[in-house]
Amino acid sequence: IPDLEITWYKSALRTANIEIKKKRPDFIISSSPFITSHLVASKIAKKYKITWITDFRDTWSNNPVYSFSTLRNKLDRYLEKKIICQSNLITTVSEAYSEKLKQIHKNRINIIPNGYTSLNLSQKSVKSSTVLNIVYTGTLYEGFQNFPIFLDSVRKTIEMGLIKKEKLRINFYGRYISKLQELIEDFDLSDCVFQNGTVSREDSFDLQQKADLLLFFNWEGSEGGLSHLKLYEYLGSMNPIFVGGTKIDSTNQKIVESTNSGFIGIGGNQISNILVDLYNKHINGSGIPFEPNMTEIKKHSYYERGKILRNLLFSIK
Repeated sequence: IPDLEITWYKSALRTANIEIKKKRPDFIISSSPFITSHLVASKIAKKYKITWITDFRDTWSNNPVYSFSTLRNKLDRYLEKKIICQSNLITTVSEAYSEKLKQIHKNRINIIPNGYTSLNLSQKSVKSSTVLNIVYTGTLYEGFQNFPIFLDSVRKTIEMGLIKKEKLRINFYGRYISKLQELIEDFDLSDCVFQNGTVSREDSFDLQQKADLLLFFNWEGSEGGLSHLKLYEYLGSMNPIFVGGTKIDSTNQKIVESTNSGFIGIGGNQISNILVDLYNKHINGSGIPFEPNMTEIKKHSYYERGKILRNLLFSIK
């Protein structure tokens, strides 16, 4: 408690003490997950009286996908209140997370959305038009992302003869999902849909850049407005994105629409129609249309996000 990285706590404090004695920093910024980073930062900030900024990539005790018991949740909430109250400023990635943090904390909270590290602007290799390669990288959240309707739409287009199995590859990279495998087998898609296990971050970027189409599922839990890092990574790959689901996800759809970086299918019929259209264009050699709005895409870079953080730091120093 609070996470598996707690064993890092003592060594982190030792290293921090050594580095601070060499050169005292103006700020300490801790980011989670993992929560242990906030424990380390709170101790250092209190000891040396240094301004502390707490960054939440995800929320802590009221996380939408919190998986521990009620008793554990009470303990986490107690720790969260006790530790984070010492922070001078909280940052998080979305309005939805900001509202959740306000339920617990009285600290000043600012939103700095996620972003991409760099754009893949290198000369792209010519891709084969014999097979449509659709790629999903990262964790799938069963019950929050509707991958079943996407696979069902794939099944129907194949059964109707609109897409040929041998000319379609849908590759999932990430943690193994039993429900996903069950659907692959039930829908007779084992010849064209694959779970490939986890890969390194570097390999993930490479797979995204080599894909013909990047698959993204809307967030369909009760908590809306979540900003997904995966979408920003997809933007950086400079490949078209296919957003699918049964519920409108205005936060992420707005990014795709404003940057003109992909296609959005809500409901089985839309997903099927878009998939068949993109498949035909790819197989016929004309290619999947992709004319991104570079001005809008560049607004989502970490370089631009860094400007926001810099201004915040100046405002509290």
